[in-house]
Amino acid sequence: MPTVSFVIPTYNRSAILIECLRVLEREQQSGTGPPFEVVIVDDGSTDATVDEVKELQHLLSTPIKLIQQENRGPAAARNLGVEAARGEVVIFLGDDIIVQPGYLAVIYGAYQAHAQETCGVLGHTRYDPCSIPTPFGRWLDREGGLQFAYGRAREDAPVGFDLFYTSNILVPRDALVKAGGFNEGFSHAAFEDTELGYRLMKLGLKLHYSPGARTLHIHPVSIESVAARMRVTAQAALELRSLNPELFTLLYPRAETRFAHPSRRHRIIRWIFTGPVLALLKLIDNKLHAPLPGGLYQRALYCVQTQAISRLWLK
Repeated sequence: MPTVSFVIPTYNRSAILIECLRVLEREQQSGTGPPFEVVIVDDGSTDATVDEVKELQHLLSTPIKLIQQENRGPAAARNLGVEAARGEVVIFLGDDIIVQPGYLAVIYGAYQAHAQETCGVLGHTRYDPCSIPTPFGRWLDREGGLQFAYGRAREDAPVGFDLFYTSNILVPRDALVKAGGFNEGFSHAAFEDTELGYRLMKLGLKLHYSPGARTLHIHPVSIESVAARMRVTAQAALELRSLNPELFTLLYPRAETRFAHPSRRHRIIRWIFTGPVLALLKLIDNKLHAPLPGGLYQRALYCVQTQAISRLWLK
């Protein structure tokens, strides 16, 4: 029986998923960590994902289980993966995440170091350098906090539920079952992990940070792509409002004032930052490759999200 089950939901990313699996094969052959299996949940892909994973099942020694579902989103896919997992702990990975040598031994060792308590372990993810060729991407990877806010994590104390990143995290399987898994009411890959982390920690889970459990994120980013992502999180925020009002209020205090009835000053600021300022940031980053103060990126992108929430709120 495997000790660890990697659960990887995937949708139309066959090329990088295959690289992810080949690297996990090398991790297994190194013999530095506990025995593991991989559970792939295909979320209705239309590319070659299923055929290529089936081929790898015959080529690799790593036990790989392939499960298929209609496109229902990552929350449903992860729940299906947890149901099929046989390990005592589950490691959630993104399908565009590449573990670094020794990863499994480090993250599982951190879990064992806190065996006296119900705990999970958050690993550390950085962008692959090829995915961040511009100053904005390097800022996002280094200190942005919009994707991974590791600046708030410490090794000597548990971290908060807002750092429950399912791109690289270990959680005991029985804790996931006890919490009821991911809420499948979330249709996007946003807030479904934060919301589960919130419920897990209310049940007593301690989440520890292990910076040595390193992975690389192979996902090209730009100001345009992150702005689009912020609009998706706006939709997910309103799903959160109906699925877990307590957490929504915690994350978005004074929501009625901020979204339904913003002041004229705030409406003007949002228009400036999501219009002319955002366009200028794109131009400078894409054409001139010139670094700018991170606060400008942060303010513009948060304005994108806030404006999108306001528009959806009033519909």
